[in-house]
Amino acid sequence: MTGIGPVRAKRITDAWVDVDPERLGRLLRNSAKELKSRGAKALYETFMDAAKGSMPEDRAKLLFAAVIGVNMLSRVAGDARWVAALRRSVKDAAAE
Repeated sequence: MTGIGPVRAKRITDAWVDVDPERLGRLLRNSAKELKSRGAKALYETFMDAAKGSMPEDRAKLLFAAVIGVNMLSRVAGDARWVAALRRSVKDAAAE
């Protein structure tokens, strides 16, 4: 049987109980923000690497921003016609 053992479990539990809720909230928000930031940067770098040689760097940056922007609008506005039209425009621009 594996586990962390009752003494260590008690220490971990006590540590969590002693954490100030506001401080814990700040720590979790900062951790989530950092993870999202790293993920976004990795996505950008992957996109830019994939675009290398197939288009000018400035166009790749613009296309990346457009893809991210239309994705965010889609999350907020759903499948609204105007968002769908923007999505088609971005896809068409990517195909050029």
